[in-house]
Amino acid sequence: MPMTINRTSSSTVALKHWLSLSRSAPLDISLETTERHDDTFKEASSAHAVAMLHVLANEAHRWRSAALDMDPHLCGVFVDMLLNQFNPGSLPNLKRLEVFALHDGGIKAPVKSLARAIGKITSLAELYLILNPDDNMPFILRDIPWGQLTTVYLGMPLTVHQAAFFLAHSTAAVTAIFRCIYDTPVSISNAQRSVLPKLINMTLNGTEGLLTIFDRFDFPCLEDLTVGLHSLTCVKPLERLMEGSRLSIRRFALHVTTRLSGSELAKYLHVQELRQIPHVEFGNSDILRIAAEAVVHLKKDIPILWSWNLRKGKSALVGNLNSTTLMSELRALCRLPHASRSIASIFCSF
Repeated sequence: MPMTINRTSSSTVALKHWLSLSRSAPLDISLETTERHDDTFKEASSAHAVAMLHVLANEAHRWRSAALDMDPHLCGVFVDMLLNQFNPGSLPNLKRLEVFALHDGGIKAPVKSLARAIGKITSLAELYLILNPDDNMPFILRDIPWGQLTTVYLGMPLTVHQAAFFLAHSTAAVTAIFRCIYDTPVSISNAQRSVLPKLINMTLNGTEGLLTIFDRFDFPCLEDLTVGLHSLTCVKPLERLMEGSRLSIRRFALHVTTRLSGSELAKYLHVQELRQIPHVEFGNSDILRIAAEAVVHLKKDIPILWSWNLRKGKSALVGNLNSTTLMSELRALCRLPHASRSIASIFCSF
């Protein structure tokens, strides 16, 4: 149905009625503008979203979470609300905010003002941001209250230095997710290390240079670590990473995009520090092909506590091989000679 003034009017009336019926119930809102390229439709969609946002603003005290996929115009309206219309207590219950705000052609979203507006939300605990990359991102986002956030999700491309800046300021973070960290930074061996005392879950995706993050920080409580790399050229960065994280980490997942050989997989799985981790997961598009060769290279050097579970998509190829009845399936799959019962393990998936 085409977006029209009449439809927008009907929608706002319906929304007001629903809000009146729901009374004081917490609100989890999701609002987005269209991705269509038709300029007329995009303008109408943006106006529709703005009208809905104005209605929802009257119930701002009920907002518990908000997911906003905004074009530059809607972003500007949202920023104006937070900075000029709301008072400091207007959003007392907003805990989670998701913002997707990218440039629309030559029109830029007011990201710096957006950061200042987010800084006004004193109740905020979880922040998810996807923005256009910028060389001055730490400066642009400096007004965000990083120190009060328990969850930080940054989906835009960041350099290692930028990612380290945001991590260093996220002192209360329990979960941190960086979707795209790139470049190979200069040596930082003399840089002062920071401590993130509360961080338990971390996901880092990008190029191999992101592993130098672990030369800058101590994570004494880190339990769940996922690292996604385009490539991993040698085992030393993995060894350094494990040396800094092995005391507390309970689960480690490494996903490598480029094609690997079985010997390369075996080399990574030979890292002794991995033996301290109860759950190890390795992901690669060729995992079903290279796993058998990797086991041949490992021979008997497979820790008892590991479990071997090869999966393709959501379908398990081999089940829980900690049980004696399934050990023969592992041997057959990997073309191994009769092996001792100490062979139990690697958790490999993608």
